[in-house]
Amino acid sequence: ALRSGGPCRSATPICHGSRKGRNLPQAMAAQGRDGDLAARFAPMASDLAAHEHAIVGELTAAQGKACDIGGYFRPCPRKAAAAMRPSATLNAIIDNALALV
Repeated sequence: ALRSGGPCRSATPICHGSRKGRNLPQAMAAQGRDGDLAARFAPMASDLAAHEHAIVGELTAAQGKACDIGGYFRPCPRKAAAAMRPSATLNAIIDNALALV
């Protein structure tokens, strides 16, 4: 379930608190001072808006589940990265944006 407001008390809902972080690509694409910057963020903003429901679903499904990261003090980088990036849809959007840089 989605929530607005302050921090969540449980791990299950996705806490928004503020939509600022989720709206940053849209804001960068919509700003009028730097056309090049707007053009760089427009595809990412469009992809995020088009796939928001899927991304939220993937993030919600990952909440509250135990995961093996290969250790506490020295986690396996591959396992930790997989645990920290549970949305394949969001990962693809980010990876595509980074490939254009």
